[in-house]
Amino acid sequence: MPSPSPTSPAGSQATNTNPPPDAASRSPFATRPGIKPRHPDMPRRPYQCLPFPVRMLHAPTHTEATSPPTAHTSPGTDFDGHWKDALASLLAPCMVLFWPDLHDAVDWNSPLDFLDKELRALNPGRRRNRRYPDKLVRVRLRNGAPALMLLHVEIQQRLASHFAKRMYSYFARLYETYPDTPILQFAIITRSPGRASHLHYDYAPEGKDFLSLAYRVPVVHLQSWADQENELQARAPDNPFAVVVLAELAAARRDAPQVRLEAKTRLVRNLYQYGWPAARVRQLFLFIDGILALPPALDEQFWQSLANFEEERNVAYISSVERIGIKKGLTQGLETGRHEGMAGLLREQLEVRFGPLSAADLQRLQLADGTTLRAWGRRLLDAQTLEGIWH
Repeated sequence: MPSPSPTSPAGSQATNTNPPPDAASRSPFATRPGIKPRHPDMPRRPYQCLPFPVRMLHAPTHTEATSPPTAHTSPGTDFDGHWKDALASLLAPCMVLFWPDLHDAVDWNSPLDFLDKELRALNPGRRRNRRYPDKLVRVRLRNGAPALMLLHVEIQQRLASHFAKRMYSYFARLYETYPDTPILQFAIITRSPGRASHLHYDYAPEGKDFLSLAYRVPVVHLQSWADQENELQARAPDNPFAVVVLAELAAARRDAPQVRLEAKTRLVRNLYQYGWPAARVRQLFLFIDGILALPPALDEQFWQSLANFEEERNVAYISSVERIGIKKGLTQGLETGRHEGMAGLLREQLEVRFGPLSAADLQRLQLADGTTLRAWGRRLLDAQTLEGIWH
């Protein structure tokens, strides 16, 4: 925790380095670099799994996607949205996996109060269309005291140098609003290759003999778990958040599309082996399907394979494949209809302005994508000739 008032100005260099070993050992909530084995005499604490928010399978608009698309992902893959759903529903098993001591300090029988509105108020100046899948939750500790749990998730290929400073800014504003409530803050970095167990932000504009600030917060780098997938598989039947980590690790790999299809199929089929209720299978399926996007041809192959698999097992957890497939088709149809409507409207406007269009011009409208149609529509305001629209 910072030594001066948490509202001190921020403006120094942030460093992402491992703390001294003695400092880490003093922290009751130190991040475990690997999976912590459970002592045979330690009672297994049940954890809470909440329903996922309603999220239909759809392709969001490009502005919804905060992670850059790769060769194997849709330009509109909504990583943030799927991670927000996973954290809201699987917060307790997330704590069991990454911070078991902190999990045991929380009374999970008490209701969780997700403070999304309060979290947005902590950073009113965030950039438009830039969303962070962070969670602010009011919990009750086992000693009866309330506490605020602030979990940050950064979905980036490389950890931004200002990330620790941003986390400190959240803490400072939260402390100013709730000065008498304990704040438990930590972070998950999904794609960074870093392995530091803590992030540091140090502020000392005139040296440590003047005003100085030393901020240290635990962090989990999911990529550091890439060599522990067998252990995660072993944990999955008892901890659904292990499936979330396995899916994220598969999504981060730059595999060929066919290899990606095999990984996705394997993850989904394993959901049926764990003895989970249908609702939980669907929850994890929505996450896997959302972040492991496939090219259209392989996506169709995946859905057919899934339908056959469920038919063989005489279950219909996800299939509803027909119903979900119909919903996806309707969504795609709406997008197609919206595009055709835009082209039709532009054709009418052009013909009113310049007269009937030639076959070549009609073909241009038919083949143009949405971005091009919008650009032509803007040119219509000033163009003096039809050629001025196209060029």
